[in-house]
Amino acid sequence: MKLMRMAAAYGLLHLVFPALLLAQGVLENPQDASSLSGITVFSGWVCGAEQVTIDVDGTIIQAAYPTSRLDTAERCGDDGNNGFGLLFNANLFGDGEHTARLLADGVELDRATFT
Repeated sequence: MKLMRMAAAYGLLHLVFPALLLAQGVLENPQDASSLSGITVFSGWVCGAEQVTIDVDGTIIQAAYPTSRLDTAERCGDDGNNGFGLLFNANLFGDGEHTARLLADGVELDRATFT
């Protein structure tokens, strides 16, 4: 009975807030607590977004999205075009600690701190 109520609630949420349930994603690179220098890649995957951006300390950069990531097809319930990537010169951020935030349509899904 409890499982049936949970399934009904999920169905109702999906009808009322479909984007909320689709808003899934992972910033795979850079890894949290990593060190970057030179040209580096920001990459990962996002389900069901119109636009994917990376915000590093307030500098917002648009990522190439969607790209093929067949390993995400089952999780996202689609054809697997959920990957994103962005090449950027990490030296432009300067020395010290920085935070990269993964944004899908302006909503933060993940973050990583790097030096």
